[in-house]
Amino acid sequence: MVISSGILLPIEKSVRMSITSKGSSSNADRSASPRIAPSQAFTLIELLVVVAIIAILAALLLPALSRAEEAARKTKCVSNVKQMQLMALLYTTDNSDFFVMPVFGGPVEFKDGVIYLLPPTPNHALPWVEGALDFSPRNECNTSTIPLIDPRFAAFAAHNKNPALYKCPDDPTVVVQPDGRKLSRVRSYSLNWALGGQTEIFATTPQNALERSVRRKLSGVINPGPANQFAFLDENPNSLAWPQFQMDVRLYGFSHLPGSYHNGACAISFLDGHVETHRWVDPRTRLPLNPIWELFNGNGFQTETLERSPDTVWLHSKTAAPPGGWQE
Repeated sequence: MVISSGILLPIEKSVRMSITSKGSSSNADRSASPRIAPSQAFTLIELLVVVAIIAILAALLLPALSRAEEAARKTKCVSNVKQMQLMALLYTTDNSDFFVMPVFGGPVEFKDGVIYLLPPTPNHALPWVEGALDFSPRNECNTSTIPLIDPRFAAFAAHNKNPALYKCPDDPTVVVQPDGRKLSRVRSYSLNWALGGQTEIFATTPQNALERSVRRKLSGVINPGPANQFAFLDENPNSLAWPQFQMDVRLYGFSHLPGSYHNGACAISFLDGHVETHRWVDPRTRLPLNPIWELFNGNGFQTETLERSPDTVWLHSKTAAPPGGWQE
């Protein structure tokens, strides 16, 4: 193609315009790209401030989470006690108004270095659960669920096959085995001995006045009435043995100690079916764990005298007193 002097042919002119247009577009794109100025980046001090704020928020939230977890465990414990109380009321309905036995004290056998619980006498009334706990690795009742859910031993086995029901979620007690393993004890609760207890077990003791405070039937609970007569509660691990909670004839005495797992409080049920948590105000009631008690060594919990303690007065007011009242 011939090029005229000083005149571009249409094709060449078109190519040059296209190149110029692309160059301008590329320059515009580059100028429009976002760029972070050095002054917009986080400084070290700003990052440290953010980290400090997060740490403060975590410090504020963690106690709240801890309290929420404890509230959940306490709710679970209250639910456990509530279910045990309902099973006890079912038992009275099915057994002509008679209470379930708090304890039978089944025979034990010492064999090959281990304490075994033997089945009770045939045709004998069963306690709600069976088994005496201590801290000895030789005692199978500490870690075996059989005395809790086997119908040969436990009356409540007819209604419950879940052994976890009898363990407070805040109960940390364990039994250290010879090989160093730590196995959780299987029960945290006991039942008031004044409701269906065996009176003959105190026939030769100074506490035989308690025999006359035992109630055999729900209809016999008058003073106090069902709404103020306690039944189940979580018990201090230092005194927890057989599944009965024994009262002391002395107004300021504890033969067994109530539990205090829930920030100094325990779950406690009453014969009308309601459950509450009661906080103990006397620090002597909240006895720290001392895992030395063994069933056959006589080194267990000794009866406590808590002079002028509001805790002993409160608990004694929630169960039937022997004739003549509690001794001071």
